[in-house]
Amino acid sequence: MYKWMGDALNTVLFPDLKPVQQKDLTAAFEKVKGEPVEQKRYTKTQQFEIARREEQEAAAAILAASGSRENSFNAGEAVDVEMEEANPPKFDAYDLMDPVDVLSKFPSDLKSRMGSSKWKDRKEALDEVHEVLSKAPKLATDDYSDFLSV
Repeated sequence: MYKWMGDALNTVLFPDLKPVQQKDLTAAFEKVKGEPVEQKRYTKTQQFEIARREEQEAAAAILAASGSRENSFNAGEAVDVEMEEANPPKFDAYDLMDPVDVLSKFPSDLKSRMGSSKWKDRKEALDEVHEVLSKAPKLATDDYSDFLSV
């Protein structure tokens, strides 16, 4: 998986792992870091393209063997079939993460604590909110207007 995803896999896996596991995975990832990615299985579209290209190459070889100069030239143009890019797609770790519903984890008395005249109460409430938000890299789609009005 690391060959295909690269460092995006680290950001998804490492927060939940112990330091020893992280160290072992990092060592294993370093071994395969420079290796090229080779696709072993193809989608139906890719299989169809490969079969079509092979048929065209076979037809071009037959025409070239027959000695027909004009037909071989035209067949050579038809063989130029382009497959998708050989570069593997780039993965974004953010897209792989599950969204977290943070509104349910906020203190229920957040609004009253933020309106408190004591700065310590306001700071404690913000610390609790910060702790919840720091553990959730991707927020669930929700109505945050009530939270933002505080």
